[in-house]
This record gives sequence, C-alpha cells and structure tokens, in this order.
Amino acid sequence: MGRSRRRPAKKGLSLGRLQKSLNAGEIGCVYLLLGDDAFLRQRALEALTIAIKGDAADEPGFEYEHIDAEETSLAEILDAARSLSLFLPVRDHPVRVIRVSGFDTKGLEEVEILREYLEKPVPETCLVLESRGLDGRLNATKLLLQHAVQVDCTAPTEPRDVARWIEGKCESMGFAMTPDAVAYMIEMKGNDLQQLDQELQKLELYVGDQKRVDAKDLEALLERSREHSVFELTDALVAGDRQRCVEMLNFLYDDGASAFEILPMIAWIVRQLVIAGDLADQGLPEKEIHNHLRLRWDAKRHVVARAKRSKLADLQGLLVACAEADIPSKVRRGDAGRGTLEVLCRRVCAA
Repeated sequence: MGRSRRRPAKKGLSLGRLQKSLNAGEIGCVYLLLGDDAFLRQRALEALTIAIKGDAADEPGFEYEHIDAEETSLAEILDAARSLSLFLPVRDHPVRVIRVSGFDTKGLEEVEILREYLEKPVPETCLVLESRGLDGRLNATKLLLQHAVQVDCTAPTEPRDVARWIEGKCESMGFAMTPDAVAYMIEMKGNDLQQLDQELQKLELYVGDQKRVDAKDLEALLERSREHSVFELTDALVAGDRQRCVEMLNFLYDDGASAFEILPMIAWIVRQLVIAGDLADQGLPEKEIHNHLRLRWDAKRHVVARAKRSKLADLQGLLVACAEADIPSKVRRGDAGRGTLEVLCRRVCAA
C-alpha cells in the first residue's frame, strides 16, 4: 500500500482574511487555493475575480480563462499566463484571471520553469491554482508555498471551527451573532458551509441595520413551515416523554418528514447527552458543561439534568443504537422505517 499524501503543514489565509486583504487593495499575482472544500475554493475565486474586475459590471478588456491542469502541461499554463491582449486596461494590480483547476505537483518535472515564473510573475495576470491537496515534501510544493498567496480551503469539521467560520462570515457582512445564536444555527443547519452561507445571506437581509443577532432572532427567521418541529421531538427525548415522542414522530412523518431529516437530529441530541454525562462524571460545574454543548440556549439546562439522571454507559450505548438504525430507517419504506425510529426513540426515553 502506498503512502498517503501529506498536506503542507503551513496554513494559508482564511476566506475572511483573503477578503480583507482584497478590500485593502492587496491583490497578488499567484494564488494557491488549497483544500478539499469546493465551496470555499469557489468563494475564494469569486472574491478574487470581483476584486480584479472592479465595480463596473462590464469592465472593458477584463479577461477570465479556465484551464484544466489534468489536460494541460505546466509550460502551456505559464504560456497562457504570459500571453497578454493588447486591449487590457492599465491598472496597478492584475487585470486578468487565469483559473487552473485540478492542479497537482505530484509528478511535476518542470520545477525550474515554475520557479522562473514564481520569482518573476506577470503583473497583469492573477494566476489562481486550485488543488485539493499537495505533497509538502516536493520541491514544487515548497516553491508554491514560498511564493504564492495560499488560501486555506479546508472544510471545518469541529463545531468550534464551524462556529469561527460563521463568526468570520458575519463580521464580513457587518453584523455579529451571539454564541447562543451561532450554536443554534449549527444545530439547525449542520456543518455544510454552502447551506450555512445561504442562511447567513438570508439573515443579512432579515436583520437590516441590526448589528447583533441573538438566538431568538434566528428562531424567528429559521422557523419551520411545518406545524411541528423536529426540535419538539428532541425536547421530548430529553424529557423522557415516550408518549410525546411517538406522537411527534408520527406528526413529522405524516407532515412529510423523512428519516434523512429525523434520525440525524436524534443522533445529535444523544451526542449532547453523552457529552454532558461525561463532563458531569468528571465533576465539571454545570456552567462549564454548558460551554461544551451545542444546543439551543433554552435546552442546555434540561440536557445536563437528564444526563445526570442517566448512566453514561447507557447513553453511550444509544450512540451505537443510532448508527444501527441508520440504514434500516432510511431503506425501509412506510411504517417499517417509522417503526425503526419509534423503537430508537423509546430506547432514548428509557435510558
């Protein structure tokens, strides 16, 4: 089995920091968009294009070219970067964008011509290299990290990292969200940055001149159109109310919800119970436990109280039960899938 690709340890600019530098008129000639998140790479590319193109909707002479690195040699890419039109506008920063997707330094033998270009790039051209990951041991990678402006396009996975991304995005939009509001947003919409970005754009229109958004503002904006919310189900799970759980589960199914929507929320609340139970066993004060929970502002106290009433081993076993219910609940149709989730809900209530 071959060695897995090593990614460079050096971190680049976040999307927020990139936007700040562009707003300040700092536009480089070579950018490396490095990371596995296509949404972040696309947003970075859009920010660069807008900054270079300027405010005019139809900037005369502006050029944009897309090159697939898997089908084009490095020599051809650099030739394109050097080939200038006679009709380019005169600016004190690059006036054309060449996007190179699928770029990789693995197997790249033209290191010297890359070095030559990076040490003396064409000032009229913004060369944007997109890559999911590079081998940091290779000379070509080291050259890029030394000369190119690196933008970190790695998708955050930890809730705290997603929270930082949301906070940075809000700052660039001109408003702030309270920690409870950020936690509520993540609870409602998960970790998908594209979906979070869409919700934040809606929020920007909703808040208007309001500079600080709390969880109640989000609740008003993100309120579900259904008569009954998935959160009514999770609240019943925390309370251990079996009858209410079954009622809410049936309401949601009858209202068009699916296991793809319901099961992740059950698993989410179980994870919060496990976290609360584990921290409580360690003797942490309740206020400190609250800081580790990603829950609605009004649910943390109830989750901690429920976790303290349950055995940690039983709560941990529920995580396994959620995983075991995943495929059956999503594959079985009709009452069979509903029955799988009903059994799971009863187990959560009984723990």
